[in-house]
Parts: sequence; structure tokens; C-alpha cells
Amino acid sequence: MAFPDGPIPEQLNITTYLADRQVALGYGERVAYQTDDGLVTYAELAALQNCCGNLLAAGGVELENRVALILYDSQELIASILGAMKLGAVPVVLNPYAPIDLYVYFLNDSRAKTVIIEDAVWQHLAPRRAELAALKNVIVRGESDTGAASLAALLKSASPVLEPAPTHKDDMCYWLYTSGSTGLPKAVVHLHHDPYSCLQFAVPLCQFDESTFSFCFPKMFFALGLFSSVFLPLAAGAKALITQQRPTPAETFALLHQHRPTHFYCVPTFLNAMLQVPEAESGTDLSFLRYCACGGEPLPPRVYAEWRERFGVEWLDVMGLTETTFIALGNQPGQVRPGSSGRPTPGTEARIVDDNGQDVPVGQEGHLLLKMDSITPGYWLQQEKTRAVIVGEWLRTGDLYRQDEDGYFWFCGRADDMLKVSGLWVSPLEIESVLME
Repeated sequence: MAFPDGPIPEQLNITTYLADRQVALGYGERVAYQTDDGLVTYAELAALQNCCGNLLAAGGVELENRVALILYDSQELIASILGAMKLGAVPVVLNPYAPIDLYVYFLNDSRAKTVIIEDAVWQHLAPRRAELAALKNVIVRGESDTGAASLAALLKSASPVLEPAPTHKDDMCYWLYTSGSTGLPKAVVHLHHDPYSCLQFAVPLCQFDESTFSFCFPKMFFALGLFSSVFLPLAAGAKALITQQRPTPAETFALLHQHRPTHFYCVPTFLNAMLQVPEAESGTDLSFLRYCACGGEPLPPRVYAEWRERFGVEWLDVMGLTETTFIALGNQPGQVRPGSSGRPTPGTEARIVDDNGQDVPVGQEGHLLLKMDSITPGYWLQQEKTRAVIVGEWLRTGDLYRQDEDGYFWFCGRADDMLKVSGLWVSPLEIESVLME
């Protein structure tokens, strides 16, 4: 289903264009998600998101309040994200596998009044409740003996009717934390405007429509996982597969064969691991996959070639950051340059500059700068770091790239992790590439 083009509305609540839009168009009985517990229709998801929004409101959550979500990938996580955004609150999607010390930092840094959290995680965090100064309400998914409120019980008593908050396109929509290269993780702030802007190009670019059945291996606390498992399928009226498990390579092959998705998103390291298991040697049929993209790190040409040879699958190496909302560079079907990050996505501008900010000639290595409509306005409570990476309309990625004569961009390393070997600066990527061969 086509996503609206044209100017972005001034009054914008992004949830109006996701599950609610599909229900309004008469597609409520269409399946939105295949989960570990079964199928979830668009109508069921819309009702569940409204229940989540209402239970948050009943607990005192208001416009712009942060809501921390420490949940495994599940329908409850998706509904909590959507419900908070619909209410005008700001979901902060956190890694449910992080160390306990980091949760103390995340909750205090975000000043979240409410957390919806897996009981297994809260059992370990509860003894440190006194350190969480802003936290007022704890809601657990699962059975708990800590006295925390039950998400299931609250959902049963909440109303499934909720009007979207009249948020502005520049209101905060959600946060994700990114570790970067040094120091504690930084909260990347995104506005309602940002996913809307990306959806305008991503729905057609990624070939999403009502026939799409997608599976994104990265979890939703990653930018790729959140956009590819929530925003993209819901905007297109597609279906997505989600699991709270962390499947092994062999289990991932089993999931693919069981559910036969059309779209598969992954990361290069895991794709290489999938090539090492017996299931990869049996000439397994993956012809149902029609669009496969990977990001997070460069895809080694050898891994690309082996997937192509064994399974006939063409992997599209793409590049995006938490700060950009979705991908900024990408290869496209039938136009892949193995080893490259592809070309800028529609509406994206990319430059390679020297240490003085001057553009370098084609073929010369330099710092990659990106300009796109969905770049974060900044990091929460990190003015100096924001100013260091956002220069006018441009984002300094911290990556070193070169551009070839055909407009493809090639990753050369990080600006902050170069090694000097025999007097020469060498990227760990070069060492990795030799070892991979």
C-alpha cells in the first residue's frame, strides 16, 4: 500500500499512519504480525495499542513524558511503543539483555516516570529501586512476586478506545540509545516527523506492500529492527514475523522454512555464521525470499558471493545510523557492488570531506557527511556531543568512506579506530578483510 507523499503535515501523530490507518481503510482483519503466540490482526493491534495508551494515561503519563520499555520483541512491546506515541508520550526502547547497571543509568538519564519491563529483568533491578529517582510506576510483563503491577491485568481493564494526541510533527516521538565509540550510551531523540519522512521513500524502495511478509533479525532496540519491524510493515499494510527468542543460525533457517517470509533483514556477522551450519550445506531452498538487506557493518564480498552461489539470494548491503532513523546509503536489486554500501537513498545527500571540511576528489578517502530529512535533532542532555556531529544540516557519521565514479560509497573504517602500522594508518577493516579471506 502506498504511503502518502507530499508535504509532511504540521499536526502529526505518526500512529495515525500505522495500524490505525489500516483499520480505517477497512483492513482490520488482515494479519499484522506472526508472533510466538500466534497471529495478531491489525484490528487487534490497534485495540491493544489503545489499551496500552490508556493504562499509561491512568498511571499519570502525559505529553512528552518518557516511558521506558525493557521488553523482548513481542506484540506487547509493539503495542506499548504505539500506545505511548499515540498518547503523545515518548517510548524509550531499551535492550532487555543489558547489564543492570545500565538500566539504572537509562532510567535516570531519561527520567522515565513509568517502565514496562520483563519480570525476569525486574527481579534483578528491583533491589536498586531506591536509585531510580524519577520512576513512579513499574509494570511487568509476566508473573511477578515483587509487588509490581501486571501488564496483562492492566490491559484487560483498559479501554480499547483512544484518540491520538494532537502532536506536532516536531514533537518528540521516540528515543533509542546508541553507544557510539566512547563513554556511556547517548539517547538519540527522534521526532514524529522522522519516521514519516523515511516511510515516504522506504515503502517503495524496500518493495513493501500488502503481499509482503518480513522478518527482521535485529531486535527492536536497534534502529534497523524498530523501523523494519514496526514502522515499515505497518505503514505498508504488510505482515511481519517477530520472535522474543534469540535464534541460532540453525534455528533461523528453521524459522525461514516454517514461515517463508518474502523480506529478510539481517547483519553480516550472522549471515556468515549461517553459512557455517549443516543447514547451509544441504542446498536448502530459499526461493521465497525476494528482498534481503543487511546493515550494521560492511558485508564481506565473500559472504555475499557464498549466499548468491548457494541459495541464489542477493544481499543488499545498506548503511544507516540510529541518528538517521533508517538507511541513508544502500545497494538496490540488480545493481549491487559487493563490498560497497551502495548509493544514497532518495532525498539523501552524501559528501566526503577532508579534516578541514572540504570536499575530496572522487576515489579519495575522507569523512562521510549525510544530509537527510530524518536526522535526529540531537542527543538528550549532550549538547557538546550534538554540536560535534551535527554541523548545520549535515551529520558527521564518524565513518571514513570513499566514493567511486559511479556514485557508490565504500567504507574504509572509523575515524576514531585507525591503527598506525609501520608508520601508516591502517583500518581494522583491512585486517578483518584479510583474515576473512
